[in-house]
Amino acid sequence: MLITTLLVGMQVLPVLLLNDPVVMSATATGMQGMPREVYSAFIYNPNSGEYTFGWMTALAVISIAVAMLSFLTIFDYKNRRRQMRGCRLGQLLLLLWCVVCALVAFVEKQGGVTPQFGVCLPIVSIVLYWLAYKGIKHDDDLVRSADRLR
Repeated sequence: MLITTLLVGMQVLPVLLLNDPVVMSATATGMQGMPREVYSAFIYNPNSGEYTFGWMTALAVISIAVAMLSFLTIFDYKNRRRQMRGCRLGQLLLLLWCVVCALVAFVEKQGGVTPQFGVCLPIVSIVLYWLAYKGIKHDDDLVRSADRLR
């Protein structure tokens, strides 16, 4: 449930700030300019007020898919093997999210990239998925050993 909450929260928090060289030189001369904000679904440019999509829709689709997967995995407690597979799939999708986010930062950077708080949420979710996997595996091993004793 915590993973789902983190991934839904990631949709509204900025992930990266892209510092444009034109904006940086404009602020040095006294003109107003702000860096572009990268969210999980779009890039917002506060100077022009426009939203840019593209790679960002891939990030949004991945994060929403992982949030739904983690929510559905909670209720699959009768099939621990499928729960463990769901945890592994969630981890792989979050790693893919990190790779796509790094690719966006690499492609879009012109004046520098500043990570924001939202970029930490998938990493925390990966750790939480790992802990869930270990707990599910421990329960599965415990049930299997109890079945052997009968």
